[in-house]
Amino acid sequence: MQRLADETGGAYWKIGNATQLQDVYERIDHLETSEIKTTILYHSEISPLFQYLACVAFVLLLAERILRATWLRVAEEVRR
Repeated sequence: MQRLADETGGAYWKIGNATQLQDVYERIDHLETSEIKTTILYHSEISPLFQYLACVAFVLLLAERILRATWLRVAEEVRR
């Protein structure tokens, strides 16, 4: 990694503990002088469709239970 950093003009730091990591972060903060801009490019509402599909499935299951207890039950008894 150090060779890669030297060849590309980057920097390499070997970090062994949290104090060294904090020192590296401080060095990077001093190197970076541009201001950070936070911009939201767009906002999109995502509405999950599974709720609608779950409702349809529930209604179909409910209809099947009602039909099996009434009309389909009568149809089975007539067929016997």
